[in-house]
Amino acid sequence: MNKVEKKLKSCPFCGFEGFLDKPDYYDGLYHVICRRCGARTSSSQNKNHVINNWNRRIGEEEIQTQKRPSIQKKNTYNTRKF
Repeated sequence: MNKVEKKLKSCPFCGFEGFLDKPDYYDGLYHVICRRCGARTSSSQNKNHVINNWNRRIGEEEIQTQKRPSIQKKNTYNTRKF
């Protein structure tokens, strides 16, 4: 049974379509490339990993629900005791 391939979202930079590429000269590594502006993902042997990276967008629910460590700014000025 063939697995259904995930649909690629449009390019996050120009809005055009991307395509999954697996050239021989990259030793079988997958990557997604935009057909218009040439934006591309990093290469990986895992096709689903590359597709997920291409489809990930900042501001989507998946990213918003991740807990981020709180940053507390420490006052480093005038801390010397005389």
